[in-house]
Amino acid sequence: YTKANTRYFVFTLFPWLQIALLAVVAWYPASILFSLWNPIGAPNAAMVAPIGLAIFILLLRWPGRRWRLQQALDDWIFSFDFIHGRRADIEARLNAFAERLVACIREGGVDEVVIVGHSLGATFAVDIAARALEMDQDLGRRGIKVSVVTVGATIPKCALHPDAQRIRDQIARLATEPSLFWAEYQSRSDPISFYRFNPATLSRITSEEATINSKPTIRRTQIHDMLKPETFAKYKFRVLRLHYQSVMANDRRSAYDYFMLICGPVALEQWSLSKLGLLDFFHHAEDARITSHDGSKAAP
Repeated sequence: YTKANTRYFVFTLFPWLQIALLAVVAWYPASILFSLWNPIGAPNAAMVAPIGLAIFILLLRWPGRRWRLQQALDDWIFSFDFIHGRRADIEARLNAFAERLVACIREGGVDEVVIVGHSLGATFAVDIAARALEMDQDLGRRGIKVSVVTVGATIPKCALHPDAQRIRDQIARLATEPSLFWAEYQSRSDPISFYRFNPATLSRITSEEATINSKPTIRRTQIHDMLKPETFAKYKFRVLRLHYQSVMANDRRSAYDYFMLICGPVALEQWSLSKLGLLDFFHHAEDARITSHDGSKAAP
């Protein structure tokens, strides 16, 4: 993680640092209570430990829940189980999703099918697409364009694990399938993701040109362009809120707009390969200059 994205590595430390902090905070009042009671002959640790444990459990409820500590721990436990194939219920749901996807494409009646995955869900989006290709090798050759979008993705979170060969094989299957288009949108302002990192090659991105010509096509998003300055300032240090912005509505038009990307009239591949994204297809009226996918500026 340190080599892939240092900020993500720092993010992984937060749950453990929070646990350590709560443990210290719990032990201190437990020691004070013991010193007040100090029953003769009772071992120090034997008395302090249960009191400290009780306080620690209370701290897990508050402020632990407010810090989303349990959510973070659940996420890591779930990811570890998923890597090792220990969740039969999830395997069944992913298979059911892939079967439904194949059935919808065979049924037809649409121009394009877009599979979207955000954060850990990006790994599931790749997984589902790979399973669907195993069920139907002609998946993207039926006249209906099939595309995959991964945004705010944490695919390397699982793929970098030594035991994640199955996941790496699925990524390679998707990356080498010519009938499917895969776009990955990354943001520097989102520390809970792997910015400037290729989820297919599991290597750092060194050239902007390579991100467009590679698969997936990797485009940069600018969260500060999606939001009004006062809104961005409000959420600047709320990393989870910024992480979710990539699948939320914008304050203003920018090169990236999640709902227009998924539900708009422009095909995903056409949008993703265009220089200014949304702004290449719709007029915009912004007082500020707007940043394109490749980091250049578009005058209003």
